[in-house]
Amino acid sequence: MLLLRSQMVRRAALVEVALPLLLYASFALLVGWFMLPQFFIAISGTGGDPLHNLWRIWHVREALLLRQPPLLAPNLYFPHGISLLVHGLGPVVGLFALPFWPFGAAAAHNAALLVSLTLTGYCMFCWRAVSGCAGAWRCLPGSCCSPRRCAWLASTAI
Repeated sequence: MLLLRSQMVRRAALVEVALPLLLYASFALLVGWFMLPQFFIAISGTGGDPLHNLWRIWHVREALLLRQPPLLAPNLYFPHGISLLVHGLGPVVGLFALPFWPFGAAAAHNAALLVSLTLTGYCMFCWRAVSGCAGAWRCLPGSCCSPRRCAWLASTAI
């Protein structure tokens, strides 16, 4: 009986963690529908930001492969290089993109964007859970945050 009860508790905990994560993943796909048809061939965004973001996630990959120094870009402002310590886009997004590099640079960029959107909503959900909010109201802040972050992406694809 004790084993059955512990399995039920474990299953309930899994549902409490996995269900919101799946909800926000599907919400990120719904909000990012415009990038799905060209997921492997075009990066989403406007202006030079997507290209800069793509360079940054490429640099994280190259640093992990020991081809570039992790916090220095020696080819920018050659011969002195430039420090990446205070760079706006951190290396975490580059880590999100790592599993998708075999599918190409555009897929790595777009997947990192979708993972970021998913985790933004999920972290808002976890924050609301820790702050004492109960029930379905925990899902609301993450649902409001993700489309705001993604709205500007819908305008073009490079």
